[in-house]
Amino acid sequence: MNEQDWDRVAKRFEQEIFNVPANDRKGLIAGAVQQYAKKRGVAFDIGCGTGRTIGLLAEHFGTVLGFDVSRECLAIAAHKNRAHQNATYHYADLVKNALPKPQADFALCINTLLLADHRKRSRMVAHVCGAVRKGGHLALVVPSIESVLLTHARHAEWQDRQVGKSHVPTPESENPKGMDVLRGIVRIDHVPTKHYSADELRSLLAMHGMNVLDVQKIEYPWSTEFDRPPQWMKAPQPWDWFVVARKL
Repeated sequence: MNEQDWDRVAKRFEQEIFNVPANDRKGLIAGAVQQYAKKRGVAFDIGCGTGRTIGLLAEHFGTVLGFDVSRECLAIAAHKNRAHQNATYHYADLVKNALPKPQADFALCINTLLLADHRKRSRMVAHVCGAVRKGGHLALVVPSIESVLLTHARHAEWQDRQVGKSHVPTPESENPKGMDVLRGIVRIDHVPTKHYSADELRSLLAMHGMNVLDVQKIEYPWSTEFDRPPQWMKAPQPWDWFVVARKL
């Protein structure tokens, strides 16, 4: 999706874009913000959308900068978080440009590095990692390719159990096929979306001078993948990867 696409979805953002922080039942995102809080520090919210995590950052850092490719989303974020006077909002196209200095003591980036195009995505990753100062920390959330494979295995199991019975709904992620899934590209709502493996994340961040400190799952209920999933469909559940890394 480009700037115009995100501008069009801005007013429907809360209804159409899955709210990762609200569904982070273990509180991994909030926990990382609290752990690395600096009352005089600088925090970036990279791909802030309509500002879901601006308030959390503003409570734990002296200065917060929210960046997004959609000016419409930024305007909504500024209005929603107008009580936080230490937060400012800035247009940024991560494919084209690095983020402005000063570098961040802490950067939060939730489901932003999703472009299917490898070259464009590589520039985005470089700009996100480059936004963090030496010794600073990056908290990153990205979709998991392992979770997609688990989801489709569960779908096949459900189909086997339902032979001759009621229809089995298709999963949220469209059927991954061929080379696309080998590259981690899965269509979500017909949009090719990059998904990552845990080892890929470790390698990718190391290439950009980041030392990965922690990799965990932000788990979601099966209802995020299927309409009315059966009761037997329990753990393991679908997930996004949550990564914390330190800039070397």
